[in-house]
Amino acid sequence: MKEIRILILLFITTMVCKAQPPTDPSRGVKIYALVTKINEKKPVHYGSFEELKGLDFNTIHYVSIGNRGNKTSMDTLLLHNLLNNAPNLTSLTIDRNIYLDHFPKIEKNNHLKELYLTVNNLSQIPLDIDNLTALELFECSGNKIQGLPDSFSNLNNLKTLILKANNINIFPEEILSLQNLNVLWFSGTIKTIPEKIDVLSQLEKVAFTNTAISSLPKSFSRLKNLKHIDLSNNQFTVFPSPLLKLTQVKVLSLNENPITKTALEKSLKGIKYKNAVIYIPITEEKYSEIKNTYPKINFISELAPPAIK
Repeated sequence: MKEIRILILLFITTMVCKAQPPTDPSRGVKIYALVTKINEKKPVHYGSFEELKGLDFNTIHYVSIGNRGNKTSMDTLLLHNLLNNAPNLTSLTIDRNIYLDHFPKIEKNNHLKELYLTVNNLSQIPLDIDNLTALELFECSGNKIQGLPDSFSNLNNLKTLILKANNINIFPEEILSLQNLNVLWFSGTIKTIPEKIDVLSQLEKVAFTNTAISSLPKSFSRLKNLKHIDLSNNQFTVFPSPLLKLTQVKVLSLNENPITKTALEKSLKGIKYKNAVIYIPITEEKYSEIKNTYPKINFISELAPPAIK
């Protein structure tokens, strides 16, 4: 009887094994990657790290890697090859749920222009990031970084910087060295913006959203190239006075700030905007008088402003 039971168990085990699908070459990791090669317009989809590692890295122009399912770690060898052995790669995105447990050494790279790192559980930006000498756009959002390395100030070609939803409590001084910066988007728990912010004289678009900021430094009024400003979801109780003199502003958002109608009316005195759009945190029926007082400004109530990118 015992022998019969053993034979039955062996038979069941054999049938179950036959029903199993063949071994997944990606070791169970399912990703969603898009790759565009040089001289090609349409991207090609890849579903595993193993497939990507089989590419000819000399032909790659654009790569985006994400994970629509469970969280998984980035293949370190693949990331090394993308950063150091892909001479025509200009844009690299490592998107949500692809964790960066270990960032490989970055060698001298004079071709990568865009690097997006979003929701990767990243706690530190690589110290050798300044080896990306051609970098023009850098985003690190939804991660755990607490600051920037000193080497970040050497990214002389950087034009767009996006740092949203990290663990940064103090505005990183390294940003003030980025003299060619055109776009800055920052969110976090910072309470102040440094007085020296005006050294970023090339800024055209800036966003400080979801912070604890309640005022702007006087030097903000010297950013004469600013055209798009987003100060949504902060702690402003009045219209920030340094903004009154920025006559070139085209779009300004103060949504989701604790500003009352009375405080807004008083703090708007002296504003010189023309043909600007201002998103304000009060209902439409309350700001009709303000609209009549400043007919050259288009006040809009509680709507989401266009993204600055």
